[in-house]
Amino acid sequence: MSDTPSNTPTSHIDHQQQPEEKYTGWYPIRHHRIYLAFWIASIVTNIGASMHDTGASWLMATLTPSPLLVALVQTVASLAVVLFIVPSGAFATVFERRKLLLFIQGWMLVTATVTGVLALLDIINPSLLLVLTFILGIGTAMNMPTAIVSAVEMTSRQEAQGVITLGSVAINIGRAVGPIVGGIIIATIGGPGAVFLINAVTFAVMMTVIYRWHREIPKTTLPTEHVIEAIRTGIKYVLYAPQAQSMFVRGSAFAIFGSVIAAILPVLVERELGLNSIAFGLLLGFLGIGAVIGGTLLLPRIRHRTSFEKIVTGSTVLLAATMLTLAFVRDFAFLSVAMTAGGVGWILVISSLHFSMFKSLPKWVGARGLSVYLLIFQGSTALGSIIWGSVGDAFGVHYAFLFAAIGILAALLTRLKFRLTADLEVEKAPSKHWPEPTIMTGEPNPEDGPVLVKIEYRIDSKNLFEFTSAVKELSRIRKRDGALYWGLYRDDQDPNLFIESFTVASWAEHMRQHERITVEDKEIQDRVNAFHIGDSPPKASHFIAEPLPKLYQKKIERGTIKDNITYQKEAKEESKGNEGKRK
Repeated sequence: MSDTPSNTPTSHIDHQQQPEEKYTGWYPIRHHRIYLAFWIASIVTNIGASMHDTGASWLMATLTPSPLLVALVQTVASLAVVLFIVPSGAFATVFERRKLLLFIQGWMLVTATVTGVLALLDIINPSLLLVLTFILGIGTAMNMPTAIVSAVEMTSRQEAQGVITLGSVAINIGRAVGPIVGGIIIATIGGPGAVFLINAVTFAVMMTVIYRWHREIPKTTLPTEHVIEAIRTGIKYVLYAPQAQSMFVRGSAFAIFGSVIAAILPVLVERELGLNSIAFGLLLGFLGIGAVIGGTLLLPRIRHRTSFEKIVTGSTVLLAATMLTLAFVRDFAFLSVAMTAGGVGWILVISSLHFSMFKSLPKWVGARGLSVYLLIFQGSTALGSIIWGSVGDAFGVHYAFLFAAIGILAALLTRLKFRLTADLEVEKAPSKHWPEPTIMTGEPNPEDGPVLVKIEYRIDSKNLFEFTSAVKELSRIRKRDGALYWGLYRDDQDPNLFIESFTVASWAEHMRQHERITVEDKEIQDRVNAFHIGDSPPKASHFIAEPLPKLYQKKIERGTIKDNITYQKEAKEESKGNEGKRK
């Protein structure tokens, strides 16, 4: 039976759904109790994480006079994210997410507790602090994509925009409040050790919420993917997904220039304004207030009156204006207003970019695709911090903000080629139009493979160029969804006969292709099938690799077997030898 059926009509899609505007703003937390609890716990854990970062940097500064070691606190945390965030996307696919989240939160709870106890006992040293920071960073990396897809799962895919925006708001609240609260606790209560232990308690709060989540586990007859296979498949998907690649470009272009605020603001406050850490915390607080206003009040009102592209453009201009203000204005009150406006612009851009990335991914690869996107975004942020720190050292703080403002406006030119997926009409739901293959010799073992799939087309020669153009787009889908090799061949005896072939790693992986094909992909497949002029639909055949006897395989590799008779004779000798050994 064919994996490429004839041009049957697409299955009915209910277009009479509720309008998307009802799902933005506060809707998710008003209508889903478990998500409300999860969001509040996210705010708590983000505040705790920012407090922990503040405490770790302060503790390292008291343990050593080396600026390098102080800087390494943030470096090792970022390194953990870079190394583990892509595998974490695969973990969120392979393992049951509720149990995985409980494990991750427990991991961070134990790490923060150990760090706090060692700090209170005054038996911690710089090397041990860096190791514990790295271990905590592993937990942060594993949590990032898993938490996003789990939050959407607690609500619905239609509410993804609101969920992603509220998640960004929670992060900004944590970044704004955490350093201030952490600084007060360090100065008045129990030093960095107390901050670390309070952070551990926040993870316990999150574990309680996750434990109450009664998740519906998706049913499937296919075996669970292996972790390495899941990583490979996720990376391969984004390599052959133009919409995801567009978001990589847009996200990195924004992050490189947008990172200037976090990178240079401490220097601006201390050196240019001559103020203390309280003023620095207040400016971050105003940035957070702007993010809350933009994400919860402004975005829901403007989203359905204009496009995401216009929102990002206007918000980027607002951020550029904030950077120019930071470059040339030295009045604290005016800077506070500018930072509030910058927070509005920041959250509108971030939520639009993140939602566009989410929308470009089907559900089966969501966590893995997001992990790659977050890796690129975080890496671009780190690169931008290095660039603007260097510019600030070489030319001064005001030039760093000036050049970043110019750069972030220039980055808007990427919109000419790389459009935001949020504005596109994409349908990533599975089409489920591939029929089950007809197996005459018994159901294959899921691990059997590799599997070769051949599809026969009869094409009128006058339509050859149009057919090959259409099938080129189809080849991208095959590779994106798991094909290891793909090719198109023409019969030298019959010029109208074409064979499309692709190879996948196993029978289970090919059956997963049946589940991965989307409604959007079906339209491309239908365009290819439209060129077929046969009386019946294009015919698909499946070939499963046959394992060879070891002796025969070795002789093939050495090139010493010349014909099938020699093979049969030597295979029998091998079989007799094995039987003699058993006796």
